[in-house]
Amino acid sequence: MGRIRTIKPEFFLDERLADLEHETGLPLRLAFAGLWTQADREGRFEWRPRRLKAAILPYDNVDFGAILEALSSAGFVARYTPAGGQEPGFFGWIPGFLNHQSINHKEAPSKLPEPPQDCSGFSRVNHACGTRDGNSRGERKGKEGKGREGKGREGVASRAPRVPQVSQIDLRRELASLDCWHPNSNPMADQEAITAAIDHEPDLAVIVAGARRMAAFHEAEDTPENRRPSLANFLRGKRWTQPWTPTPSKAEQRELRNEAAARAAMGHA
Repeated sequence: MGRIRTIKPEFFLDERLADLEHETGLPLRLAFAGLWTQADREGRFEWRPRRLKAAILPYDNVDFGAILEALSSAGFVARYTPAGGQEPGFFGWIPGFLNHQSINHKEAPSKLPEPPQDCSGFSRVNHACGTRDGNSRGERKGKEGKGREGKGREGVASRAPRVPQVSQIDLRRELASLDCWHPNSNPMADQEAITAAIDHEPDLAVIVAGARRMAAFHEAEDTPENRRPSLANFLRGKRWTQPWTPTPSKAEQRELRNEAAARAAMGHA
């Protein structure tokens, strides 16, 4: 169920969010504001891309999972699983939600589990960071327009930021830069595969390293382009886990055979 939320004028001046939207080509600003209406009074929501898309961007042909991952990689939202695993699935949290919303005191308490202590966005994100020192932070007894403008709380974070080594945006850029893919690619399938791969491998640097090994393999093997995998097939098959060891050249094979023969001769001596 959607909720009425407050939007401040400075939201539209957020350069980092605007740059991220231009870089990804995704409607991040509208989607981020829409997430506020789906979050409960603590800024928590269920990480269900299909349902969130239906509620926020019902008429847009976009991958809302990619939108969530882009916002998460930049620290505007945080994805988490409850401590102890008492609840199945993933949940989302908007770190600075309570610094920027005037919560009606009649709104029902949150029914979603709290984020773990290590769950945090970036401390430099103006509209997605903040303290959480009480359930009533930002509450104004339902009086709209009485937010915390000018109170000096913008950009304050009580939890240490956790910056991913490789963001989803970096992953997409790195993979696209490799000259090792089938020439007939499907951008939508590639993006969906990237989103799914992140669920299987949280350390995105591992995926990048595997793709580079594959690129070196195809270069050494001189594999024709039409026999190389598409990006989507590479990710769906988790092929970044393969060693991708090139076949030794004829000279290398001859040298290996000579070394093996020499060791065998020494063993019989």
